[in-house]
Amino acid sequence: MARPDKKGYVVYRGRTPGIYRTWEQCNPQVHGFSKAKFQGFESFSEAEAHWAEWQRKTVTKIASATPAPGNTARMWAQSVHSPTAWIEPSIPQQAQNSVKDASRGWDGTSSDPSQPSSSQPLFYYDPPLPQTRVHVAAASYTPYTPLPFKLQPNAVDLTKSSSRPLPQFQPSPKRPSTFIDLTEEDENQSPAAKRFKIEHDAEAQLERSELSRLEREIVVVSAEEKKVELSDEQQRVVNMAMRKNNIFLTGAAGSGKTVTLKEILRRLKMKKNGNKVQVIAPTGIAALPLGGKTTYSFAGWNQDSFREGIVDLLKKRRIGTNERIKDVDVLIIEEISMVESQFLERLNLLLQSVMGNTLPFGGKQVIFLGDFHQLPPVKPFARCLQCGADIPANSKEPNCTAKGCKLPEGAEGLTWSSKWAFKASVWKELKLRHVKLEQIHRQKDSHFQDVLNKIRSGTELTVEEWHHLECPKNLPRNAFAIRLMSRLFEVKKFNEHELANLRCTPKAWRAKDDCMKLVKDKDGFHDIGASYKRKEYTDSLRDHRFLEDLTLKIGARVVLLYNLTPTLVNGSQGVIVGYRPAELAEELERIDPSGNHPSFRKDCMIAYKQTNNEMRPLVRFADGTDHLIPAISSASLRGGAQLHEQYVVCRTQIPLTLAWALSIHKSQGMTLEYVEVSSRDIFEPGQLYVALSRATHADGLTVTGFQRTLLPMDKDVLEFYTKTKWEKLQGRPLKGRGGKKS
Repeated sequence: MARPDKKGYVVYRGRTPGIYRTWEQCNPQVHGFSKAKFQGFESFSEAEAHWAEWQRKTVTKIASATPAPGNTARMWAQSVHSPTAWIEPSIPQQAQNSVKDASRGWDGTSSDPSQPSSSQPLFYYDPPLPQTRVHVAAASYTPYTPLPFKLQPNAVDLTKSSSRPLPQFQPSPKRPSTFIDLTEEDENQSPAAKRFKIEHDAEAQLERSELSRLEREIVVVSAEEKKVELSDEQQRVVNMAMRKNNIFLTGAAGSGKTVTLKEILRRLKMKKNGNKVQVIAPTGIAALPLGGKTTYSFAGWNQDSFREGIVDLLKKRRIGTNERIKDVDVLIIEEISMVESQFLERLNLLLQSVMGNTLPFGGKQVIFLGDFHQLPPVKPFARCLQCGADIPANSKEPNCTAKGCKLPEGAEGLTWSSKWAFKASVWKELKLRHVKLEQIHRQKDSHFQDVLNKIRSGTELTVEEWHHLECPKNLPRNAFAIRLMSRLFEVKKFNEHELANLRCTPKAWRAKDDCMKLVKDKDGFHDIGASYKRKEYTDSLRDHRFLEDLTLKIGARVVLLYNLTPTLVNGSQGVIVGYRPAELAEELERIDPSGNHPSFRKDCMIAYKQTNNEMRPLVRFADGTDHLIPAISSASLRGGAQLHEQYVVCRTQIPLTLAWALSIHKSQGMTLEYVEVSSRDIFEPGQLYVALSRATHADGLTVTGFQRTLLPMDKDVLEFYTKTKWEKLQGRPLKGRGGKKS
């Protein structure tokens, strides 16, 4: 039995399988439950990792199985905050035999899920479900391995819903995908993924030794699949990381920074048993493909956190932040160009405080990746590091003018050019080894590489080079170029035009906005000015990322605006394939009582459902899975620093937006086969370079807008790259390379 003094518990088989922080939470799930299976861990993050790995391996067994006619099985998976979801894929003959011969049940002892005597019933045999049942993909469950899919009788056939062909989807192992194919005939598709349903319990038995063998096989195959062939310079960077050096890894777009990072991760996780390496990035899009977190999520912060001065910010750490930080040996920050220097300073101070160690980042190994020629930090220096006061964006210098706020002794005032991460004092303290990859892998066309390098350095292009970029390109049948645009309002206009071209009947959802003062006056009533403040702050929700009015049609390309699960995050792309009754999303829309302002958000959700309680959209994401998207109540603080001055505002809406076009900021880090870039209104150095370098070849890229003026590259960035002492990655061939030179 797991001891009741652990920091995290995983219930593999019990009344409600999942992850629990305390023994008091875990015990009711397993006490008196026949053949319960659970395990305690020394840290909560370790429990999370084991639970995620167990789910991944469970899905891998079934999704990789070869179909056998006439045999079906059920795969069981449970999210911590959701009902149990059942999937019926096909099982190979050898798996049938192992299940039929199973004689031993699950014991009640705790064990490592990687050697599964786990209670989760992976396979059991049952007749096919009746066709009359309602089938829905639970939004809380996302397989790591894509499952083949076939439309159910009550779903809408997209090939008959629109006169326009839908784009083809070819999944990329490295980056989010470019387009999705929904035009293929049913008989040409993979075997159908079976029905989804909601259940709460099941009877199952498996041979323990057979499962252990399958688990070991999956671990070996997984390790082999992730291994990649590196160039000599990439391998030298990996070796450098394994020697515990702090590193800044940079290079032009397409130089293989991410491939190198993935190999570093693979090697470190093999060495650290997968529990001590953490990737973070300023955006979910950059973090997701690497299994990481956003910088805010890792630190336990949100956009309101910096209202606090640094002293109070370090004191008011969220539950779990200490454990999460202490569990990390190696911290990797991706897209470092978008990380503001003062954010880096805050993060450094946080790690020092948690670890009780004055070394940079609390003594942890740190690896930065990114290209400062690309996108800069968004809205730098919004708040004072020392006191949390607002700093006007139009001020001459980003220094705090609040009464009583003073810079620390010896500290220098800031300039707007201080925004870059390499200007942070901790950058020098880390004694980073500066590494630059020179070989380009994304673009094989040397002429196209030369054009991109010119744009990267701010050098003017010739007339011929502009002409080749601007001339129309012929795309393959069913291919759809994603349009990258510099301004959000242009993206919105383009997406609305594409939506109008779909002939399906539209469905609409209107957001519910509300505002509440946190503290009432002593007489029990809000102050006289509260009603005006509520209106002011409610009006501020017009800029919320959730749309005030959301209109969708079958076949519409969409992007998710909220982190629903570890694999369905802000930035996940998909296509609307149908709608389902709102009551099927009831559990997903239940307000978590442990979150911020749960009572207020619950009231907002109730109000939203009064006018939006008919249907919820069903989205097929790029990995081939379908998910019902619930409404979300998103709350944040407004007002002054004092509690009696603060208000909480909330917008409740389905977190989707149209995605035929993307903003250039959203595209950073993606590799796209077919791209159309609007050069009109490029307003920031690095934007055009980021957009054009998403393409893999010039024949898949078209530039529109006819704006041929290039913004000069930031002089501080050029100076940094010129004066930095870069490591020499060229040299004698590495051992085992057969004399190959990089």
